[in-house]
Amino acid sequence: MKNINFFSSIEYLIQYIEDNIENDITLELLSEISFISKFHLIRVFKNVADITIMNYVRSRKLARSLKDLLETNITIVDIAVKYNFSYEQTYIRAFRNEYDITPSKFRKEPIPLKIVEKININLYIDFKSGLLSKPLFIIRPEFKVIGIKDIIVEDENFTKNLANDRGVVFFFNNRHKIKNAINPNVYIGLTRIVSNDADYTYYMPSLQVNTFEDLPEGMCSDIIPTSKYIVFHYIGNHSPEEISVVTMEALYDYIFQTWVLESSYDFMLNGGFHFEEIDTSIASENYCEAKIYFPWKD
Repeated sequence: MKNINFFSSIEYLIQYIEDNIENDITLELLSEISFISKFHLIRVFKNVADITIMNYVRSRKLARSLKDLLETNITIVDIAVKYNFSYEQTYIRAFRNEYDITPSKFRKEPIPLKIVEKININLYIDFKSGLLSKPLFIIRPEFKVIGIKDIIVEDENFTKNLANDRGVVFFFNNRHKIKNAINPNVYIGLTRIVSNDADYTYYMPSLQVNTFEDLPEGMCSDIIPTSKYIVFHYIGNHSPEEISVVTMEALYDYIFQTWVLESSYDFMLNGGFHFEEIDTSIASENYCEAKIYFPWKD
């Protein structure tokens, strides 16, 4: 899976589903033709579409069947067969669960229905090593972190991957020293901005904790305030350890040069920090996810 481009694979699957909507479409088939494991395909698709892939297939079948109900005299049992539902009752039950009305009643008394439309993959940005979502807004309560703070000079970081190196060393050699971590598998890379003009930042590989008691020697604590965030979600076809080396420059280049400039975002006015969050429990040699948080003040 190392050479798989998630963007192209999901784009292909979306069109495949449309072109084969009347056929039997299984998770095993979609995994096979996309060269993505079933486990990772479920996660990637859910993050792209906010719906599981097999629910999406069912919803697209149901949406396409509406035209048959409204514009033809095909019996409901034949419509069920056409879209490869196992039984007429399976189709009727799925239809009622989706639209809160039966197919026969909808045919007799048509009403406006909210349907699942074909996914627009262009809502994501294609990267060679994965894909990046367009940003979403969330509210996240205050939380505490413990980690190892370091000064990162911007120019050196891009040539020597300093932040990535610090993060890898912390995660594999030091995180176990934090006894009160909420989830030791979730890495938080916190960046504190000194000023908009400074050529360096403070970077702290860290874990979220429930208390600052028993602070390990050589480590620091920090409190991230309750904030509204704009969040970018990255999915890559490589391990978490490679995320900075392979992608961070491209990710931040897009975020900073495109989104930041377009929105006139000011880091200091918006809290003077940002962080990435990586859940290593769902990662593998060929898969990782990272969420990049920027505080946003209205």
